Formats: sequence, structure tokens, C-alpha cells
Amino acid sequence: MQSGEDTATADIDVRVRDLVLEDPDVQLGFWVDLDGATAGIYGPDSEQARALWSATVDLMRARGAKAMGLRGTFFPGDWFDAEGPYPIDRFSWAADAWLDAGGRSITWVDPAFSLARSYRRTPEDQPPLSAEAVASLGALGEAAAAKGASIFVIDEEIARRGPAAIPRLTRMLELADEALQVPLSGAVTHPGGWDLAADHLDIVYTNRRPYLSQAHRHVFDDRRASAWSYNLGLGRTAPGRLQFHLQTDGQLLWHFNEHQGDPYIQLRGKDWMWALARPDRGDILPLVRLELFSEGVQDLNVLTTLAARVHELQGRKRRRIREEVARGCAILEVAGSSLEGVRPGEWADQPLTDSTSLDRLRAMAGDQAEVLSRWSRRQRLLRRGRPVPEVPRGVPASCGNGSAPATAR
Repeated sequence: MQSGEDTATADIDVRVRDLVLEDPDVQLGFWVDLDGATAGIYGPDSEQARALWSATVDLMRARGAKAMGLRGTFFPGDWFDAEGPYPIDRFSWAADAWLDAGGRSITWVDPAFSLARSYRRTPEDQPPLSAEAVASLGALGEAAAAKGASIFVIDEEIARRGPAAIPRLTRMLELADEALQVPLSGAVTHPGGWDLAADHLDIVYTNRRPYLSQAHRHVFDDRRASAWSYNLGLGRTAPGRLQFHLQTDGQLLWHFNEHQGDPYIQLRGKDWMWALARPDRGDILPLVRLELFSEGVQDLNVLTTLAARVHELQGRKRRRIREEVARGCAILEVAGSSLEGVRPGEWADQPLTDSTSLDRLRAMAGDQAEVLSRWSRRQRLLRRGRPVPEVPRGVPASCGNGSAPATAR
């Protein structure tokens, strides 16, 4: 703080002591592998591989991840060309470890990439699957259904090819839907593919070209498809303030651990890892960006709590409550605004993406949520461990930001 010629510094306490935080109805997590390095050293079905996988799961959960996109690069690589049954038992024990640790959503990725590769490689119509392939797909679908998992069946390179690709892609999606009988998911880079994906997929992953906003949600909501974000960037902003702004149903980030078979490859310029597997020690080391992810999750929890209090108390006639709700709205409008070119009030000289500014935002949001909790029935219910009614997500429309809130699922 600065006054005249005198300068003083003060630590910002970003903890929220007396506030029971809301649990946002959003699935945040990572794409992750059954570690290829461990599999290469000890074998994919070894006790060491399973132990390191359990450590990976525990670390993700401890840092706030609820969702997992499971790759398994030591699985057979091609869905259509592989001989013999798919090694479903590996998926099953990996999924069980995740569910036992309290994880929620699972997307199984490997079969998906195989479907996409097969489509790209074949210029003519896809030939019918053999009876063996259909049986293998059926077993795969049964295993995924038993774990509540969706299966990723298209990637972004497919869905952006335009109208010429739609007939063949549609047949592929229909084939997958018939054979698998489980929720299907896929990634779409460009809005031009959103309608096609929403017609055939239960979960559609989109990234920041452009950001998925409230203006686009009808494309997915009208078709009962869940809209997720993916690969929105490293660090604290993506799972925190950006997620609060986007209000998608979930977000998966690439890529939690090493999957190239060399546990030290990320020391040679790979900057997209969140944790470092150490098979020689049997553990996994969190990197700084994973700690930033955890801070972002906490940012989201605090902002969600403030939004829930504003939703609950808006319309009260008591003057003091109206004033405090207005203060809450001002904070939420800053937090929920676009990340491009934001320079409001107390952050006049920098965008609201650095840790110091985010610490300040979280402290202000937490303090204001705590003030509003004096009149909150939801807070009393949460303190007692009782269920609370759903509220719309995001910044309340009554705050005057002009955008309608996302509907709680």
C-alpha cells in the first residue's frame, strides 16, 4: 500500500477460514496415461506399474481433479487392425483405482484415436467390421459401461474437415454408437463442427478457438450434449477464473504425465507435463504447474461460493443485504468477464491472470462470500452436511453483466 511518500507492504491472506465452500458442478481433470515408462521397465501388468498408477491417481485427486481422460499407450494401437481381444482388464483396474479414490468422470481415449486414424487413412468408404472386431468392440463397450466411462471416438482433425467429410464421419459415429452402447465423446476445434458433434456425441470437447461462451451453449443444450473445454493452457487461470467465465460442464487438460516411454524426456524441453513419474523410486513428483492447477481449483470454489450467495440473496429488501449483494456482483463481474484486455479498478496496470492479482481476487471474493453467509440458509445447511438446492452457475443475470447464467445440471 502507498500513501504519499510512505510505502508499506502487507501479506494478502487468501485463506477463507469460516466459510464452507460450495462444490462446483464441474468436472476438472487431465488426460493421463498408464505410465509407459513404468510399463517399459517393469511390464504393463506388474505390481510396480499398478502401484505407480495408484500414486498418480492419488496425486490428481489431492490437487482437485475430478475427471480423467485415460490413455494407455502400451495398449494395442489400432482398434480395427489389432488381432485378438482388447486388453480390457488393464482399463478395468485403472478405472477402479480412479473410482476408489473418489474420481468421477472417465473418458477412455485410446480406442478413439484408432477410429480417427482409420478414418483419415481410408479415402474410400469404411469397409464393414469383421465379426471379431464387432465382438471386441462389444466387450469394450461393456467394460466402459460398468465403470461409467465414455469413449472418445473422434479428434479435432476430423470434425473440422467441413461438409465433404460429414457423410463418412456420420457413418463412423453411427457404427461406434451401435457397437459400443456407451456415451461417446470427441474433440472439435472449430465451431463449424459443433452441430455435427452435438448430434452424435454425448460429450463434446472444445478449446479456445474461440472460447465456448453462453452464446454457444444452445448448440449443445438443445441436443442434451455436455459441452467441455480442453487444453486451455497451463497454470492457475484455466481451472480457476477462465473456467468460471466459460461455465462449461467440464475441462480436461493435456497431459498429466509422461507417455513416451522415457521418464526423463520432459527434462529435454517438454513443457506440458504436470507431474514427473519416477519409476526407479516408485513415485510421481508434482511439478509447479500442478500446484498452480490446485490453486486454480480453489479460486473456482471460492468464486462459485460467492455466486451462490448472490443468487440466494438477490431480491432481499433489507438495505444492508442489497449493498453487500451489489459488492458481490462487482467482484463476480470482474471474475466472469473475458480474459482478453481486462483492466478493472484495482488491477489497472495488468490483466487479471498473474498469481498476485488472482490471490487478491480470491481474498476479496472469499471475504464477500463470508459477509453474505451471515444471511445464508445454504451456508447453514452446508455446515451441517445437509444437501442444498441447485443454483444457476456463473455470474447472476441480476448483476447486470448482460449474459444469462448457465443452467445447473
